[in-house]
Amino acid sequence: MYCYCKTQYLASPTSVFSIVFSDGKKYCQTWLSKYYLTNVLVIGVPVLIAVANAAAKVILRYMSTLEKQQSISVQIYSATINMMIMSFVNIGIVLLLVQLNIGFYLPVPIL
Repeated sequence: MYCYCKTQYLASPTSVFSIVFSDGKKYCQTWLSKYYLTNVLVIGVPVLIAVANAAAKVILRYMSTLEKQQSISVQIYSATINMMIMSFVNIGIVLLLVQLNIGFYLPVPIL
């Protein structure tokens, strides 16, 4: 189904909606919605991670100023440690999502 629908989609993107199979169902229309969802996830997840990391960096730097450290170098050290912990947790979450078995929802593998 994937090969046929993708070939038809690449030939004429609007024709995929009108393909009716012998049993009267529009399988390519269902395939197209799953195909778009997969592509959005492939693009959206890295963007979301980048935005979350940028926000975490700003928040952690601000929080390190609230710790009332005695010197700038200790404040920078504290911010660096906080960012390292956040990166460690972030990598753990990404690995968990990669290993998560969601293949039964999507027609093609995400990663």
